[in-house]
Amino acid sequence: MQTLAMLELQRVIGKDAASALVEKLGGTEWYVGGNWPDDHPIVQIVGRRATKKLCDYMGGVELIIPSCSGIKRKIRNDEIARRFNRGDSTRQIALAMGLSQRMVRYIIKRSVNGEEINRG
Repeated sequence: MQTLAMLELQRVIGKDAASALVEKLGGTEWYVGGNWPDDHPIVQIVGRRATKKLCDYMGGVELIIPSCSGIKRKIRNDEIARRFNRGDSTRQIALAMGLSQRMVRYIIKRSVNGEEINRG
């Protein structure tokens, strides 16, 4: 089994295709064969050309698609800080982000990205 780092995946199949693959299938394992049918999930997500590049690069091994959970969490937390600094309430943020108010308050309290959150 081999896990491709996000940057390596982007280099092999392109940034947009890699982002789509991680978004839809991140954290899952796939055997990379030589010829996937058009209805294969990876082909449907990234297209035939990117799939061929992936097969040429990784053919014959089990691939673990990165989940990028740390990056996604940082992006989410940055968005929470931005909304809070803009003046949104913790309830508004929680509803918009699909989190509990308690989690939003916790993230804000931790001062996202080491920056002070300023409500002016």
